[in-house]
Amino acid sequence: MPTMRQRQEIGPKLEAGTYTMVCTNLREDHLENAQFGSGDVIRFTLQTTDVVDEEGQPIELDAIANDSLTPKSKLTKWLTALGVEIPDNGFFDIEAAVGKRCLVNIEVVDKGDLGEWNRVAE
Repeated sequence: MPTMRQRQEIGPKLEAGTYTMVCTNLREDHLENAQFGSGDVIRFTLQTTDVVDEEGQPIELDAIANDSLTPKSKLTKWLTALGVEIPDNGFFDIEAAVGKRCLVNIEVVDKGDLGEWNRVAE
């Protein structure tokens, strides 16, 4: 008996632009064969507040940042944009970002035969 699969369309969920989004979840994760660093990342789930899909549901995006909390790191920039204050001693509850809103610049990345997808712009 054949094992059937249906091709899934991969593509950007949003057009390039700036959107108001809320962080609905974040969690620690690990990327195997990471190009940079240890592969330890923080995975953010961001949801649109003013744009919906064809079914009337908010659009969710998955975004990752290296688990490196330095003054110029992506993680620091994202947490700051979400209104999370990072104390001088560096110890705080990272989940304080959940439920916070911010403006997010979304771009569309075109990888030719691999397709297109959304990415949070730096």
